[in-house]
Amino acid sequence: MPGEINCIFTKALIPFVEKEVGPEGVATICRVAGRSRDYLMADHNWIPLAVAGEMVAVCRDLMREPDEDRWARRYGESFMDWKPREERSYLGTYSMGIGSPRGTYERVLTMYGQQCRDVYRLEVVEIGRSRARYRWTPLPGQAIPIWICTWLKVQFERFPTNWGLPRAQVLESTCAAHGADACRWEVRWKNPSRGRRFWVPSLTGGAAALVLGAAAHGAGGGWPFLAAGSVLSPSPKRRSKTARGFTSMGLGVVGLRQEMVLV
Repeated sequence: MPGEINCIFTKALIPFVEKEVGPEGVATICRVAGRSRDYLMADHNWIPLAVAGEMVAVCRDLMREPDEDRWARRYGESFMDWKPREERSYLGTYSMGIGSPRGTYERVLTMYGQQCRDVYRLEVVEIGRSRARYRWTPLPGQAIPIWICTWLKVQFERFPTNWGLPRAQVLESTCAAHGADACRWEVRWKNPSRGRRFWVPSLTGGAAALVLGAAAHGAGGGWPFLAAGSVLSPSPKRRSKTARGFTSMGLGVVGLRQEMVLV
């Protein structure tokens, strides 16, 4: 069965290309995709993985970047940066709302089941208080390209920065993109102290976690269900310095102030 990738990928790719190349670059990748900008900016839509790969190749040419890994890292960093509301993803809302790095790393099976399908099997081999091991195995007939491997690594590295913590370390012992049977990672991170910065996002994240869980397991589940669960966002006028620094997947979610507004 052909692999697919959620348009959370293109929702971040389009602003990235627009900034780096300009509107003509966006028009080019929309032609490659055979879909409109509106379609590619809606993260309830999906495109074939092969089409996404063609888009990446074109983007690299437009940006004059011959190194696939280096391009993917640049894109991954942009993907995880703060985004205007129209560019944010529901996955970002969920991941931030969880409230701690460990909680995020514990829930990756749910999160990444909503990013790609029929491409890889993700296994949580071991998880502790500040380290975890994962295995990403390509499904029969599929391959994990370099750009996906690097894009995923940057996401895992950046999660702790949501809480003002250092980036996580992702130590890869084998890589499917370079011929191994699977990508094997050990991820190490620091946890926040359990003060106000911990408990406010954690309590709010419980509601978001329930919504994503229902979306992932219910009939027709997916991002449309999460629209109703993208619950709390700080008012722009009241957003704290720390909240402005939150960066998970273009999130726009839980602030550390008690005064919050529905979005």
